[in-house]
Amino acid sequence: MDKSQITFEIREIDSWFDGECWCDNTSYVIGEYHSKAKDQKKAFRNALHNLGIRFYKWKTIVIDYGDYLEVLCRSSGEVLFRAMPIEF
Repeated sequence: MDKSQITFEIREIDSWFDGECWCDNTSYVIGEYHSKAKDQKKAFRNALHNLGIRFYKWKTIVIDYGDYLEVLCRSSGEVLFRAMPIEF
């Protein structure tokens, strides 16, 4: 594997709203993907698409926090999916 290539673990997030913010209840690993793309948001979206998960662009937003990426529901801010790099 190329050193510039990063492996991400994809997790489905079960979260609940505590009145102020969304808190993670639990998460489930649903897959992983390898990427060396400059646009990590698009690579994450494509990996979800390959797993059969599709979103309308105006319903969700992908946020890159630097350490990990998240798919959020635009209307509520609920975290739906998270991609975290796997250390080797």
